[in-house]
Formats: sequence, structure tokens, C-alpha cells
Amino acid sequence: DGDGLLDGVETGTGTFVNASDTGTDPLDNDSDDDLFFDGQEIDRGFDPNDAASNPEVNLSNHLPERVLYRRTDNLPAADFTGALPENVDQSIPFGVLDDPSSLILEGIDVDREPGGLGTDLTGDNHDIAYVFQFYDADGIFSFTENYDDRVKVVATPIAGATNLNATGPSSEHTDTAWNVRTFANFNFDEGGWFNVDIWLTEDGGGAQSAADIGFGYYNDTSFNVGDFGGIGYTSTFGISSGLPAEFDTDPFGLSWGAYIDTFDPDEDSDGDSIPDGYEIQFFPGDLTQLGPGDFDSDGVADPEEYLDGTDPTDPDADNDGSNDGAEKAAGTDPANPDSDSDGLLDGVESGTGIFVSATDTGTDPLDNDTDGDNAADGFEVESNTDPNDANSTPGIQIIQPSFVPINELGPGAYGPDFTQTGLNYQENKYGGGTILNGQSQANYNIHVSGNPAPTRSVDAIVPWASHGNGGNFSTRNSPFVDGGGDNFTVRYNGYLDMSTYSPGQYTIHIVSDDTNYFIIDTADGTVIADDPDCCAERTQSFTISTPGIFPFDNVFGEQGGGEWTDVAISGPGIPGIVALGDTENGSPPVYPIAANPEDSDGDDLPDAWETSWTSIDNLSQLSGDGDFDNDGSTDGEELTARTDPTNPDTDDDGLPDGVETGTGTFVNATDTGTGALNPDTDGDGLSDGVETNSGTFIDVTDTGTNPLSVDSDGDLCPDGVELARGSDPNEASGLGASSGAYLQNFDGFPNGTTDLCDGSAIGSNNGPASIQDGQLRLTESGLGSTHASFRTPALGGSAASWTMTFDYTVTAGGDPADGFSVSYGAIPPLTNPTGTNTNAANGSGEEGWGADIPWVSVEFDTYDNGAGEGGLNVATNNTAHPDLFFLQGRPVPNGGSLSGTATISWDGDAGTLSAYLTGLANPIEIVDLEIPNFTADDSYIWAFSARTGGATETVLIDNLSITTTSPDIHNFSVSSEDGGDTLNFEWNSYASEVYTVVSSTDPEGDGLPETWTPVPGLENLTATVPLNTHSIPSPGDPLRIFHLLAGPVPALFEDDFESGAEGWTTLVNDPSGNTAWELGSPVGSTGPLEGADGSLNAWSTNLGDYGTDSDISLRSPSIDLSGIPGAELSFKAFRDADGFADVASVRFLRAADQVQLGTAVDVDMTIFDTDWSTIEVPVDPAALGEVILIEFNFASDSSPDAFSGLSIDDVSVSAN
Repeated sequence: DGDGLLDGVETGTGTFVNASDTGTDPLDNDSDDDLFFDGQEIDRGFDPNDAASNPEVNLSNHLPERVLYRRTDNLPAADFTGALPENVDQSIPFGVLDDPSSLILEGIDVDREPGGLGTDLTGDNHDIAYVFQFYDADGIFSFTENYDDRVKVVATPIAGATNLNATGPSSEHTDTAWNVRTFANFNFDEGGWFNVDIWLTEDGGGAQSAADIGFGYYNDTSFNVGDFGGIGYTSTFGISSGLPAEFDTDPFGLSWGAYIDTFDPDEDSDGDSIPDGYEIQFFPGDLTQLGPGDFDSDGVADPEEYLDGTDPTDPDADNDGSNDGAEKAAGTDPANPDSDSDGLLDGVESGTGIFVSATDTGTDPLDNDTDGDNAADGFEVESNTDPNDANSTPGIQIIQPSFVPINELGPGAYGPDFTQTGLNYQENKYGGGTILNGQSQANYNIHVSGNPAPTRSVDAIVPWASHGNGGNFSTRNSPFVDGGGDNFTVRYNGYLDMSTYSPGQYTIHIVSDDTNYFIIDTADGTVIADDPDCCAERTQSFTISTPGIFPFDNVFGEQGGGEWTDVAISGPGIPGIVALGDTENGSPPVYPIAANPEDSDGDDLPDAWETSWTSIDNLSQLSGDGDFDNDGSTDGEELTARTDPTNPDTDDDGLPDGVETGTGTFVNATDTGTGALNPDTDGDGLSDGVETNSGTFIDVTDTGTNPLSVDSDGDLCPDGVELARGSDPNEASGLGASSGAYLQNFDGFPNGTTDLCDGSAIGSNNGPASIQDGQLRLTESGLGSTHASFRTPALGGSAASWTMTFDYTVTAGGDPADGFSVSYGAIPPLTNPTGTNTNAANGSGEEGWGADIPWVSVEFDTYDNGAGEGGLNVATNNTAHPDLFFLQGRPVPNGGSLSGTATISWDGDAGTLSAYLTGLANPIEIVDLEIPNFTADDSYIWAFSARTGGATETVLIDNLSITTTSPDIHNFSVSSEDGGDTLNFEWNSYASEVYTVVSSTDPEGDGLPETWTPVPGLENLTATVPLNTHSIPSPGDPLRIFHLLAGPVPALFEDDFESGAEGWTTLVNDPSGNTAWELGSPVGSTGPLEGADGSLNAWSTNLGDYGTDSDISLRSPSIDLSGIPGAELSFKAFRDADGFADVASVRFLRAADQVQLGTAVDVDMTIFDTDWSTIEVPVDPAALGEVILIEFNFASDSSPDAFSGLSIDDVSVSAN
């Protein structure tokens, strides 16, 4: 019953004897109904059978009519991941939570920005979380919300106002739609106390714009916003009850509030000036240890330590080498190991003014720069300078960038260009759909990686980081160097000179239309500021403990519309907020990033570049005219080419750097003209090294193709794609005539392929649609605002009938996006992937295509707009949602993944569509759905269409098959070689099937073939793989139709245990013997309470909970696999163990001597099943042809667990 007592001690007598005979009810966690768990009462010395004997409710733990609040920032696309507020208040000052990020508020007021009662709704990309408890007499209550953007409410029944132990399962309400009012109605069937956790997620664009009360409570079921009152306040915004929310009252007179993990500071029963609750933290149940004395002999009396917030049992509470009393005398903080934040422990800062060693620095523990030379004491000790001598000063620290600058050289080779001020500026232009609002990091990665390459790029040195007519921090607003516009990025690089600024906290301020992504590397670490979308100010604070000169990087991205960006800084010594580089208005100096040119050995190679390579130990190893890696390119040439002088093949394409001259012209094998930094210079999916330009295909390591031509034979099919298709990339070939089938498994194509050379077309407005790892990817998690499509060629005969099958996988990147559709209709060719015309571009995502062309579509909609949009839909260009068929439901959960197979077919004669989809919670079957006002045509094609918006997901399609005739995989044939006297039957056969041939002389009158008469001698035939051949005398009829029926082979062995355990044996392999395989209905603390499918019997590791240190086996009866070419074991399992240390496996044993055959197969016991699941295990090849036993093994560790372990049912073995 989960009350903290073992079932064995809860004897149910109603009389408490001792802890081994408690008299309590083992099926009731609160036997005397006094709102305290039985185990808690015994732990605290009370009788769990007597309601009058119970711990006193400590009202200091219940703060009436208050809620706990916490805000977590910088959470783009990560709904409901913000931390819940903490409730601990064990340290002075009391009444303020120990966690500085958690606050106590009077209520929840989110009616509109900026928020009320202490809630902060300003800004973007944050989670606001609340926790409070309340009493409801009948367990029926509701919340309403209309929050922009998303809301999650989790209610859990608990034991009481000051007892947060759950007494039942939680219930959850989630709203992931934007600005839609929802009602969270809960019914727990019985009343009591409830804990509620609330998350409010804001992505961007303003936190609350809804009409009426933003978040309210009502103590009954309701869908009427006028019933709901504000929690802790009266809402005056639009419609509400006009009163504060009313909560019920429990028998102690408590109603609602927040549980605080604290103690009553006024309760001091022993009069020692230390609250009892504080004392028992250190000595539970003993108030004699602490008192007016000094328990830890640190020079501070215990009552003082209580007031100071230090540990009265530890003489050095902060472990800084100085005891608490000495710190109080010196004025340092005994709760802070580094009182002045200079990087030195207080205990080593002896204050003598003389540096002895790192453990006796002589520095002032209350001054982070004792000698006033603007270098922190800790930094001076690290730099081997004297922190007490202003004339002994470390050099200015210049940090190397963690990023690759615009002027790339090599790691560790950079520094500020002191010959000029300003910063590096690079403006790149791109095709439409590449740079997107809402994708700041993606925009950064595109610019820095060079993938895709810009259509134009301009470099410059500019004075400051302020461009375009907008922004909050600067009036400079310089024009963009290359004119700005749409679809472009600007990258700033520079060194920020903070060497003369004091240590302290500084803040980066960024704002843009559309995005910024900023990085700065300081002596204290890397700082990142993210401005994901237009147009709000974003800030990122950071601490400088050691001044220096720090490299920074920022990429501004503009999709379209207005364009402007500001990057600014504020902090000690800086007047207000000022754009980086604007020194006239107070910015610290900024210098361009340059390569360090020092060449101390005169070899025409910068020293920093030479020593940046891991295999170079000194400056003598490389030289301008040397060739360290013997690749045919001198070290000096490699410096210019930016290749690795220690690696003969920098790009790992099979060609030495020296032959890849980068001229763009192939001369011969020693002058290929290819690029030494690009393994596939022409982008055809083949590495430069295999493209030998001989014109003759030898094999995949010598393709004969031109490494500088994507299509060596000029047949409009890329060389890499031709290899994937099995054709010669040196000989032009066409696609061939369209047949009655389109088959594409997407295997073998290079990643990124968008032309399969089979008459299909792949496109997307911003890049993700392509082949990836042998699958068609339409959209990608993390990439928003995508429209993507895949179009097939037309197939003859499609108007009459067709059947399509494909596998799909949808993986949500947090909140699921819009899903995909598959359509058939007059869809035009893909002419403009980035265009705005729906049909010429990529369609309307899961909504199909434009209304101006005929089509029928099966739509897989994974987005939930709060109005029931998500689900499976069948639509045409003439229908509106919910169209011809709609099954509402959210197929993919937040952050989840779903895979399955779809089969869709068209019957032109009947004008109907059928579909069958697996992979969902339950398979969906649509049978003969009439499609009105749609006339098919052989010119029509099939097209997949998908889209993402602010929410994103990856959509993968694989193993696509479209046929306009029904394929016969058995190739069943009837023939005669003797003029008709003997009939010969032949078909492809499979080990997993059995066959019966049926016939009819009146197929119209006899109905379906499954009802026809079996042919004598051709019934229940086993497979003779790969071909079955049989003969019979001709029946002599003038007309007879034969039909082959194929079905699964009956199981070689099956047992559902409902007839008992006959033939099964159990073994206990451990000495304790406290667990055994038992047959019956399981009754564990958790797990199943019946066999699979509601049956009476299952084998379980004890019918109750399993014991510790167990090792047990269950063996089946003998199973004959003689003559079986392949077999599969199937069983139903319910896994309910500890999830990490308890294990299970399956072995196949030879029946004659119990020798293991093949390898044991582990059962994944990290899974906690909530229902019976089917596990399928291929029989090891070593067991085939043998008479075997199946052995199920289970082993537990030494920790006692209240779980049922492993249960199995419905065991079968079938040939395949």
C-alpha cells in the first residue's frame, strides 16, 4: 500500500505490538484515517491504529494563501523544462527561500504583461513555474487559462497540507496551442489535499495577450470562464468570477497555501537560543548536543553560528582553510570560501603583505587586488607574479577564440590587430529560405560553416556593431556594407579590450530584426547570448574575475522585411549600454582579429601556426620550403592553402594535398584541379580520390568519372546517383518508359541527394528535403518555417487502381510540427522550391495542395492547436476540415517519435480510397471511403508534402512502393505438358507459410476464393522453399479457375498456461531461495494482476514481489526443430523490476544434455511495462535442427524492491 511498512509486518489486528507487528492494514496506507501514513506514525512514535495518536501538524511548514514561483530563462523550443521552485527555508533570513531563484508570492496573476503579484512576464524563451497545495472536499475541480504560449498543469493527491506524499497517481492537462483558452477539469473521485505544479511557457512575441482571466481556479467542473476566480487576487481583466478563487477547508482549518521545508524559529523548548528545528537537523531527536557552548571549538558559540548560517558542527564551514571564528575576527565570510572573489581561498590569504607560497600568499582576503595593479590576486599567483607588489604584474591576458575567425589561420594563432581599431565585418547573401527568423543558431552555423555557400560575400573593417535603422542601444545605425536587404547575414569578429577594466559583472545586450547569436571567450570561460527572433532585447550577464583582451563573434541573420542589429555591453566603468566599438560613447576598445605574424626562426611560417599542430613540438620541424608530411605540397604552400602540414590528405578523400591544386582543371593524376579542403569538390556524392577521370568505370574505388563535373556523362543524372542506381556514370542513359510500378527504397544515395534520376523530384524552401542515411527526409527537427515535397512520376493505369505502401518515422523536436500528407492528383512538376506558389513549390504541408487543382490526400497531422486539429484526415481540394474522414488525436507526443507503415489504395471503378496505418496507438483502417467529385487520370502523380513552423520535427519516408497492378509475390501458375491430362502447379514458397489450392467452376456464384472448395491433394501443403511444385490429374472440366491461398504456418509450439504447467520445469540457482518461478495470477505490489489478455495464469518471478539476490530459471517442454530452416520465439512479457540492476535473458538448450546452443539473448529490463507487451526473439541458428528447451532466466541484486519482477505468458515458436 506504499505506506513505508513491509506487508509482512502489517498484521491487520488493529493493535500495535512493535515494529514487526504493527496491527495495521497492509492494503491501506493510513489505517486510522488521521491523514498520516502508517510508516510515518511509527517513525515518529505514534500508534498507526489510533486516530487520536498522531503527530501534531506543524503549521510552520504550511504558509497559508501563498504560492511558490520560479522563472527560468533562455529555454528556446524547450517547453515545460524550467525548474520548479524549491521550498526549502532552513537558513537565515527566515521567510525567504534558500534558493534565490525561488520566491514566495501572494498568488498567480498572469492576466497581462508585465504580470502581477511578483510574476515577471516580460521577455521571451522562458518557463514560469508555480507550486502550491489546496484542499478540495470531493476531488472535483478545474483550472482555466488563456496563456500565450503554452501551459501544463499537473495535479497530484497528497496526504495533507504538511505531508506531500502522493496518495494516488497524478493527472495532467497540457495546452500547446497559441493563445487558446482551455479548461483543465480534474476528477479524482475522492477529496483531500492536492499538490499542483504549473508551467507557463513563453517562446516569443509577448507573454499574455488573452482576453479575460489569465489563470483561474474553480472548485467544481466548469467550461464557463465566469466561474473562475483569481488565485490569491481578484481579476479585473475581462471576464472572471469577480472574486478570488474559493477553496474548501480541511478539518484543521487549512485551505490553500505552500508547503515550506522549514522549522518554527520561535520554538526553543530547551531555552538555549537555538530553535529546536535547527538543532535536530544536526542531531535528530537530541537537543542536548548544541547549546550556549561551542560544539565544534571554532571560536564561535553555537547560537552565533545559527545566526551566521554556518555549521555549528564544522569548525571550517566553508572549507577555506580558515576556521569560522578566525574568519569572523578577520571580517571574512565564514560561509564563503573566497570572500573577495579573487580566486584564492580565504585561508591562504594571510594578510602579511609577503608572498611565501600558494598556501600563504600574504594577500588581503577582503581585497581581490591587494597591490592595486589591476590583476586579481588569484591570477597573479597563477601567473607567478607577486600579488603584494604593484610592480610585479602579469602581462595582459589575450584569450584565443573558441570559434574559427573570419581571417582563419590555425588554432592558437590569433591576436588583436593593434594597428587599427574596429572589428571584422563579413556580409553574406543567400538564396531565399536559407536564413530564417527564429533560427539564430542555425543562421550562425550556416554563415560560419559556409554550407550552403553564399551567393556573394563582402569583407570589411567597421568601427562598431550597430547597423541598420533600428535597435535599442545605439544611434550609430550604420548602413550595411553590401546594402542589406533580405536573405543575408552579417558576421562581426573582434577582440574586446577589457584589460583596464575592473573585475565584476558585465552584461551583453543584443537586439535585432531578425536574429543574433553571440559568443565571447573570457579568462573565466565562454559566454553565449542568443537573440532568436525579432525584435526584443536579449541580455546575458557574465563575470570577469581576470581582466584581459577577449575575442567575440556574432552572426546577425535577416530573413526579410526590416533589417537592423545592435550588439552592446554594460558594466563597471561603462556609461550605460553602448555598442561594441563605439568608444566615443564609452565602449571598451575593440580591435580586429588577426593572425599572429611573429616568425622568430625566419622560415616564412608564423610561429603560432607552426606550434598549433599537435604533432609539432618545436619550430624546427616545419619550414616554408619543407614538406613535413611528404604530400607534395610544401609547408609554406599548406599555410596558404590552409591545409594540415602534418596530414598528407587533409580532406581524407584519397588524394594527397599536393596533387589537389584547386585550379578547377583536371590535368592528370598529379594535378587534379580539385580542392584539398573538400573531399567532394564537384558535390556529386563521390570522393575526389575515386573519380580518376579515365572515362571507364572499374569499381567503386575507380569510377572513371571527372572529379570536377557533377555529371560526367551529361545525362542529367549526378555521378553518385548513377552509382546508387547501378548505372555507369560515364555512359549517358535515359530514365526509360514508365511502367506500372514505382519502387524506391532510397538506399545507396549520397546524403544530401535531391535528384534520384528516376523521374521524381525532391525540394524544400530551406534545405532539409533530401536523402539522409538511406531514407527520404522531408523536414528536420530544429529547422522551422519549412515547406518540403517529394513528387513521383506518373504511372500508367493509375486511374483504374493503385496501391501505395511506405514506412514513415516522425520525431518531434519538442512540440510536434504539422506532419505530412501523401496526395494523388494533378500536381504540377516542382519548378520553384523556394517560391510562394503553393503548387509549383512544395504544397501546403499536411493540408495537401492548392484548391485550384484536383487531388485526394491522406493527411497525417501531428500538430495540436488546441482546437482538435491533430489526427488522421482524408481530404480533397473540394473539402474543408474535418473533410471526408477525420480521426482526432495527437499522433506524436512532445519530444516523442513514431514509426509505422502505411498502405493506401485507390479503386477507380468504385471511386473509393482505402488505407491502413500501423505505428499509432491503435492501427487505423479506412475501407472503401467514397471520394466524391474526384476523377482520377493516368497523368496524375503522387506527392508527399510536409511543413514546420515554430514547432519542428523530422519526417522520414522509406521503402516506397506504388503499383497500378496487384503484385503476386508467389507467381502462382497452372500448366500442362501432356495436352491437359495432368495439371502442374508451381509457386514461390516461404517457410513461414502453408498453402491450399482451391478451385471453382462458377467463380461469380461461389463468392470469395476463401470459400471455394479445396483441390484434393493440395490442402495444407508445407513450403518446399524456394519453390513448391505439385501435379494432379485434370478434373476434365471445360472451365475451372484455380486460386492459391497462403497462410501462416501453425506454431511449432505454443502454450498459454491456462491448462497448467505440464512439461515446464523451474530451477532455483541461488542459495537464498526466496524467489521462484510460480504459475498463477500475479499479485505483486506493482505490475500485472492477471495474465495476458485477462487470462488466469502466467509464469511470474514469485506471484508476489520478487526477493533479493535471486537467480532462477524456467524451462519449456521439448520442442522439435528438426528440418526447420528458421524459427522465431514469441512471448508476452510484463517487465516490472528496478530498471537498472535486475536482469533477465533467454537461452536455447539442447534437450538431451541442456548444453546452450548459440548466444543468450538479453531481455531489456530497463523498461517498466504498463501492460503486457510482445517480445520476439529469433531462434539462434545453432538451435535449428535440434530438439530444444527454451530457458527464461531472471536475476536480482541485493537491494529489496517492491516490484513484481518479470511475468511471461503466451509462449510460442513458429517457423519462418
